[in-house]
Amino acid sequence: MRTVLETFGDFYYLPMIPAVMATALLADRQAVALAILLSTGFNLVVVHRLNVVDAAVNAALFAVVAWGIAEVCQRLIEALARAQDLARNLTVRQALLDAILGSTPVVTVDRAGTVRRITPAAAGLLGEDPDAVTGRPFADWVAAFDLETLSALEGGDDWARRRMATGRR
Repeated sequence: MRTVLETFGDFYYLPMIPAVMATALLADRQAVALAILLSTGFNLVVVHRLNVVDAAVNAALFAVVAWGIAEVCQRLIEALARAQDLARNLTVRQALLDAILGSTPVVTVDRAGTVRRITPAAAGLLGEDPDAVTGRPFADWVAAFDLETLSALEGGDDWARRRMATGRR
């Protein structure tokens, strides 16, 4: 990086980049601007320059490069904060969903009518342990379970919907 930048002149600011990065990771943009200004001032006092043009070009290059690096650091921090907020929100939603499903009777069956998943509340209604119900035909517990009507409902059959709504098999 220094070789590329030195095509514009001697670049003596690279040791200052970590200070700007640390400031960008720990503070806001005003602090970054102050760090850039202080680094520039320190460098102009300590490092001997060939002329005023060399000093101005190097100071301007440092300001542009440092601000760009600081923006990347700031955006990284913002993205991490958004990711943490999203993770917290998803955890809360998952806990809510678990609470709802824990108290709601839900049974998931496959196309053959075999129980794939059952909530504890649904197993309690059947008077069975969830493990005893899973993998077995749902019709073993619910005599009115009609796989043909359920299949017709999945296919969008209006006749089957009316039949289920009226409770007729």
